[in-house]
Amino acid sequence: MRKRRRNAPIKCEQAFSQLYSQTHLKVFRYIYSLHGGPQEEVEDITSETFYKAWKARKRFEGDMDAAFGWLLTIAKRLMIDKHRQNISRGVHIEILEESFAASGNTPEEKAMQHELMEKLITSLQSISFTQ
Repeated sequence: MRKRRRNAPIKCEQAFSQLYSQTHLKVFRYIYSLHGGPQEEVEDITSETFYKAWKARKRFEGDMDAAFGWLLTIAKRLMIDKHRQNISRGVHIEILEESFAASGNTPEEKAMQHELMEKLITSLQSISFTQ
């Protein structure tokens, strides 16, 4: 007896484009409801959701309704990852912000310190735990 494959509606580019058109705003709103943050970050996470779905589309099996649920699962996992990342960074950022806030007097000094803090945070994020 031959096993019947479920319908895979998003394997071709046109079908994925249709899925994107039908679900992009819903996925964006879902992420915004979880994140609540700046629109740019929500847009980035939405884009990453569809990027991950595009890369994995050939492994997906199901109809369009299942595809929407799949997208929400991807979005939820990205949000969990982002939340974990923020928690692990949070303590360090607070310490840096407090130390920089205490030392700047003029707006120019504060702007320079803010830029330095951003560079420092970026550098710290790129270091692995074994370094």
